[in-house]
Amino acid sequence: MSLPKAPPPIDGNGKTDAARLLRYGIWGAVVCLLAVVYLTDISLTESIPHAMPAAVFGAALLILSSGPKPQNAHSRTAADRYSKWVYAALLVWCLTAVFGKGYTLRAGAHYNNVLQTGGIMKKGPAAGTFSNYICAYIYNCDYEDWQNYIQDGDRVLIMVDQILNLSTIQYLFKDVDVCHFSVVNCYDFVYDERMLEYWEMYPDKKPNVIIVDCWYGELMTDPDSWFMQYIENDFGYTQAIDGTYIRIYRR
Repeated sequence: MSLPKAPPPIDGNGKTDAARLLRYGIWGAVVCLLAVVYLTDISLTESIPHAMPAAVFGAALLILSSGPKPQNAHSRTAADRYSKWVYAALLVWCLTAVFGKGYTLRAGAHYNNVLQTGGIMKKGPAAGTFSNYICAYIYNCDYEDWQNYIQDGDRVLIMVDQILNLSTIQYLFKDVDVCHFSVVNCYDFVYDERMLEYWEMYPDKKPNVIIVDCWYGELMTDPDSWFMQYIENDFGYTQAIDGTYIRIYRR
């Protein structure tokens, strides 16, 4: 019975190829960072995580360049002398990354780590997504309300002015026309006279259904806001349907 032999050490050519790949990886990560900064509205400081692979590849390249330790301590290079610190830094980095991405979350208030997961989004575009109990429950309720009260082909506008329950992802619950010029969720979304200008320019985008935030029949948006006054006085709705967490105005 023969024992398996250890793999041969990486020769000079193998090291060269590996180093070349690592350099490509570094430049690829840098290009990724520049693309994110250039193509999105994310600031440079917030985009830094997109360049983290460059640092990992750089550390790996430093370790690779250290090579086998020579017997003569005087002939050791700086990379050899500091490689143990590089290994330690990589270990701490990996543990931090695993802990940071695998346990802690950046999911908003009251949902800070995976142990608080208590529900799953069952249908629609987010099907299979785990969340805390209330977020998953609201999503599932909204999806069912859409199936009951919204029809394919409706021209729908969702009033997302608070980022509480409503989200523009609901436009994907049915095959509907989006009647706003943006689907980005933000607190300063445009719901004022500019909507009239938009609908005048694009008459086919004038909604026949408007959805607002409402919890068990209690309106969750400002009733005195311009848009709510438009709904009440000018929209001309014939039905106001209260779902569990949304109110649907239909004309």
